[in-house]
Amino acid sequence: MKIRLSGTEEEIVEVIKPLATVLEIRETSTFYPNRGSSVIGRVYLDAVPRPTVVYAESERDDKPKRRKLPPGNKK
Repeated sequence: MKIRLSGTEEEIVEVIKPLATVLEIRETSTFYPNRGSSVIGRVYLDAVPRPTVVYAESERDDKPKRRKLPPGNKK
C-alpha cells in the first residue's frame, strides 16, 4: 500500500508511531517540503497491514446447557 502523509514534519513523525502498530511500514521517504515558505510537507509510506490474531470464545445458544452430575451418579 502506498500512503501519503501531509502536515508538518513533527505531525507526520507523531502519526507514524500509532500507524506502525497496525501497519508494517516497509519504507518511509524523506520529508518533502511544499513549495514556497510553507511549513507543510509530505512523507510517503510503503506499508502492509499487520496480521491480526483473534482469540474467541463462544457458547452455543441453540441448545440448553447440560447440568453436570456429581461423580458417581450416572443416569
